[in-house]
Amino acid sequence: MEATKAVSEIAVDRFDAIMVAGGQAPMFTFEKASSLHQKFAAFYEAGKVACALCHGVAILRYAKTRDGQHIAKGKTVTGFANVEEDFADNAVWSMNLLARDEHVMPWRIEDEVKKLGANYVQAGLWRGFAIRDGTCSRASRTSRAGRRHGPSSKPLASKAAHARRGRGERQGTEGVKDNPQLDNLSSPIDCGVSNP
Repeated sequence: MEATKAVSEIAVDRFDAIMVAGGQAPMFTFEKASSLHQKFAAFYEAGKVACALCHGVAILRYAKTRDGQHIAKGKTVTGFANVEEDFADNAVWSMNLLARDEHVMPWRIEDEVKKLGANYVQAGLWRGFAIRDGTCSRASRTSRAGRRHGPSSKPLASKAAHARRGRGERQGTEGVKDNPQLDNLSSPIDCGVSNP
């Protein structure tokens, strides 16, 4: 971990994509992570895959293009849904871990990206789901198999498909939804991200 480079040191031209992981921390830490906002936007503006998973979709609240527009504006996105936040809140309330006027998360992804002009979609409570709109991909959670399934761009799709075929794996498409207005990117692929 000590040898991990700072986000600002990542050279966009050396990578095909950026993936922002989820967990609960992004909801509390991403606001001040300006280097991450800028790097995510740089990948997006370079036409590379910019992907966020679960609560990592919080990046869309902050990431803006060079002209100051939020990346989420006008995009079809997904992420941790209000119905799932409600479930989490009810669970902690029922265990008396939080007062009824307190919430697990300080804000909600679904509400915030809608305010930014995004078309938010979801598959329901605890369902694996991913969406692609151009080169910006988001996934709300893992499938039952424990792997995230989601769309990618042609360069990554061909690399991943080749690697999967070499390992004898099949292509995963469970819970994937494409925006019908998308350009002709490749079919959805298994992003290969495992849940610990």
